[in-house]
Amino acid sequence: MKYLKPHFYDQFVCTAGDCPDTCCAGWQILIDEDSPMMSGAKANKTGAGKIRMSKSATISPEINLIGKTTDEAIALLDKYLDDAYLSHLGSVRIVHGKGTGALRNAVHTYLKRQKHVKSYHLGEYGEGDAGVTIAEFK
Repeated sequence: MKYLKPHFYDQFVCTAGDCPDTCCAGWQILIDEDSPMMSGAKANKTGAGKIRMSKSATISPEINLIGKTTDEAIALLDKYLDDAYLSHLGSVRIVHGKGTGALRNAVHTYLKRQKHVKSYHLGEYGEGDAGVTIAEFK
């Protein structure tokens, strides 16, 4: 083992200001030189952890499908529901609008087939009425 400087150490930014003899200036990290942390290619080959964290931090509890065709809406809804479920949201709000009801019917047909959706219902007064569907995950 040696004292080495990992590739991510360069990205560290000290928020304390100038501190030449204290804080981060005196840090030394003991890492085995064969460790995956020392190779940027090995350590972040997929970047999945970073993506998952950013998804869970930025996923909205609502998706707006107004103005989309049924095919476009279902494709967006499919990806959104996967992201929301993986982010451990308890329920989501799907805004499809009132219109002719074609988009609402397509959304409900899609939700019926989803294994991770426990239940769904039209929004109540104050939630968006018939222009919104609330879906709850298992």
